Amino acid sequence: MSFLVNEDSTGSATIHLSDCQHIVFGKRDKGNNGRWYGPFDFYGEAKACASKTGKRVKDCGGCLG
Repeated sequence: MSFLVNEDSTGSATIHLSDCQHIVFGKRDKGNNGRWYGPFDFYGEAKACASKTGKRVKDCGGCLG
């Protein structure tokens, strides 16, 4: 399982598992899906990437909650 990061316009960078349903819906919503990073093999790598955005880092409540 890998991890992806979504940097959105609301001021947060959210870490997701690669099979999270929010990724599928987010990538389909072309107007509001922000910027995606990854995949990362390890959670720590995803967290480091999310931290570099300068936004509030959080885990997805659906797949990591």
